[in-house]
Amino acid sequence: MERIAIDIRGATLRLNGTELRLVKNTLNEVTNGVHINDVEFQARLNGSRADARQLLTEVGDTYRAWRDGNDQSLDIDGSQAIRPIGGKAYFDELD
Repeated sequence: MERIAIDIRGATLRLNGTELRLVKNTLNEVTNGVHINDVEFQARLNGSRADARQLLTEVGDTYRAWRDGNDQSLDIDGSQAIRPIGGKAYFDELD
């Protein structure tokens, strides 16, 4: 992982395919494999299971675009630009 930028809006990271797959798989295990109730999930992770599932969807879409060689920018609801470029995925968090 390479840190591209960190500012008041968030962080921009560059992940290679292996790292992107690891993030996707980890999110999948946390949201679907770990059996803790929603209150404990919120307390442990400081976020809701629904938010984690939404992030999993977005990361999963990005991973599949990278894997399939789709070099088009993805803009998910206008809050992020996630671009698979040259075997790496750029995550620009604009929130």
